[in-house]
Amino acid sequence: RQTDRFAAATYAVRAIPLGLAVVVVVWAAPAGTATALLLGVACAAQVGDLVLGVVHRVWGMAGGAGSVVVFHAVGVAAAAGVVG
Repeated sequence: RQTDRFAAATYAVRAIPLGLAVVVVVWAAPAGTATALLLGVACAAQVGDLVLGVVHRVWGMAGGAGSVVVFHAVGVAAAAGVVG
């Protein structure tokens, strides 16, 4: 369906550049403030995806986003020196 392609395209427009930015920043400065901030932004984006998945009952989207929220939150804590 056209709607499915549109949803995938809109997700990719955000996810691909944000994902690449996270990879570059984490590689360049794994314990820096910029890393913590960028991972925080990525975490917030995934929380949005989690909410959308739950509201629209797209359980795969909700589960995937929920898992990634945990990973990003741990990454933020590690980059900020809270854990690690």
